[in-house]
Amino acid sequence: MPSNIKFILYKHGPYSFQLSEHLQELIADEFIQVRSRPPYGPSLELSDDANLLSRSTEADSSLARKIDFITARLGRKGVGDLERMATAVYVNEKYGAHVPLEQRATTSEAARNAFLEVDQLQRDSQRIAA
Repeated sequence: MPSNIKFILYKHGPYSFQLSEHLQELIADEFIQVRSRPPYGPSLELSDDANLLSRSTEADSSLARKIDFITARLGRKGVGDLERMATAVYVNEKYGAHVPLEQRATTSEAARNAFLEVDQLQRDSQRIAA
């Protein structure tokens, strides 16, 4: 789903100061809450109020299918896998997914696998969006 949020390549992958600000606003407005998940650190979840609001819109069923798809595919991945995949998405957005894989992923087998997985995930997500 395209957005106008800008990302930069940061220490562990893409990072958006703009998205961070939006998340802080949602936390302040109590639409999102932070949950501790030892030993992995915090997770963000919808608050009960946000869940009630989301059930009241028709367009939400399409969004719910997309969220279910993403959580099923990414929910059990570790931070290292997610960082590699996020970097692959960033590179694809910046330079184009049409660039041959050998040019996009030159550093390691893990990077190559991240690009392959992201490419497949994007193909599969197009079926969900339709």
